[in-house]
Amino acid sequence: MTIASSFRLASRGHSSVCGASATNCLNRSVTSGCHAALSSSYNQQYRGFLATARSGSGGATPPCRASGGIMGSALSMLGLRDAPSRNAELGKKFLEENKTKPGVVALPSGLQYKVLSTPAAEAGASNRSPTWSTPCDCHYEGKLLDGTMFDSSYERGAPTTFAPNQVIKGWTEAMQLMGEGEEWELYIPPELAYGSRGAGSLIGPDSTLIFRMKIVRIRGPTNPKP
Repeated sequence: MTIASSFRLASRGHSSVCGASATNCLNRSVTSGCHAALSSSYNQQYRGFLATARSGSGGATPPCRASGGIMGSALSMLGLRDAPSRNAELGKKFLEENKTKPGVVALPSGLQYKVLSTPAAEAGASNRSPTWSTPCDCHYEGKLLDGTMFDSSYERGAPTTFAPNQVIKGWTEAMQLMGEGEEWELYIPPELAYGSRGAGSLIGPDSTLIFRMKIVRIRGPTNPKP
């Protein structure tokens, strides 16, 4: 394994720089965080590389809009050549098996979803969906295929507001199919998520993601629900 260029490591609330190759880094007395990251499996390298990983979105921005800041920069400089192809293989296998499960709907785009709950019929709210640009109050929780959670508005105790045209492609498509009050589980391939770039320190290149999502309130124009 070779790491091109240098990368930035966040540990114990500060940043340090470790350069050159993985071999040199492992053979020198560097921070324990650097050693652990380089000597672990590729998943651990992506998920455990930065000690501040869980705070990447700052609790204010949905993961689909987070730039990753210093974490994203650090991750983009890693030359872990096997990770993208491995992630892609795992994602493809997962989606092939998942689409055969009861209740799962597979769309032509590659997006898959399962309806978890809908409001009572008498409420009448679920027969309308947001337009492409309608802001919505949404709850969401994102996980990797291994169950690692990378962000959750449910944990923060408050929904986040955004429109379908402000988020990743998988969310854009799903939100325009959902009704107010509905909660879905989304299975999103990398081409509808963060692609070959990944995001932050937890979402590696070519990662398939799983989201639980609920449209709490539609704040504007709607279309008839498909």
